[in-house]
Amino acid sequence: RRYWDGLISHEDVWKEVAGYNQTHVVPPQSDEWLSDELKRLWKKHVKKHGEPKPQAPEAVTNNTLSPIDPLEWQGIPPAREWIVEGWLPRGYVTALYGDGGVGKSLLAQQLMTCLATGKPFLDIKLIPSKVYALMCEDDYNELWRRQFNINKHFSLTMADLGNIRFISRVGENNLLMTFDNSNVGQLTEFFENLHNDVIQFHPDLVVLDTAADLFSGN
Repeated sequence: RRYWDGLISHEDVWKEVAGYNQTHVVPPQSDEWLSDELKRLWKKHVKKHGEPKPQAPEAVTNNTLSPIDPLEWQGIPPAREWIVEGWLPRGYVTALYGDGGVGKSLLAQQLMTCLATGKPFLDIKLIPSKVYALMCEDDYNELWRRQFNINKHFSLTMADLGNIRFISRVGENNLLMTFDNSNVGQLTEFFENLHNDVIQFHPDLVVLDTAADLFSGN
């Protein structure tokens, strides 16, 4: 999906899939089988979603400079893609800030419900989308109570929520990155577990609630 979106190269796809196969599949599949399976899944994805988007320019590495010549910009630039028009651009981080207890998590759960079911959010039309939510401060019953009331407002049932996956981690160590004395960040094992679970679910939006539970830096 990320290759189709133009975010990574074909070589990156194979490195990630082969790496996952070697570290997480027991016993690992053969490279031949993996290659055939990739080709099969790719054909299926293209048939459903169309041809891939042009790949974005390679990221700058090794302190080299890659100048952009405006003369290369011909015609009309690609339109910005939105998950929620004017609010949530596709493929980028968006932060929701506010004082504690004002209802940020509740608002996020309302938005997730609208996205999952295609219901309008604040009169903004939405396309039904998959949503993954890591909730660090709301337990199983609290999420259930809130969802029950949200469903009641939108005339929905729990059976309508197949596009949502909730992960409740109340009271757990949810740090995604830690820091040593030189302020160099190190990804945690929980980050890897979360990353793999998100990839398997293939959501359009990932909600991480809250930043204070996930980040231990200054």
